[in-house]
Amino acid sequence: MTNHSLVSADRATHFKIAAIAVAAAIVVVAVGLRARTTEGGSVTTRIEATSTVVKAGKPVTSASSDSSSIR
Repeated sequence: MTNHSLVSADRATHFKIAAIAVAAAIVVVAVGLRARTTEGGSVTTRIEATSTVVKAGKPVTSASSDSSSIR
């Protein structure tokens, strides 16, 4: 029995790997569902701005050619 590689592993080893993957997926989904908060208000009402809003200014174009070109 050479179960050190997935290519040469037997059917039982493949089944064990698939079973562990399914169990791990179920655990991830269960943790995700339990992580929801059920406090009052929706998600958009709980978001608060904590910093200032910075707006972009007018676009600026540069037409000077002071830089040297490398060829």
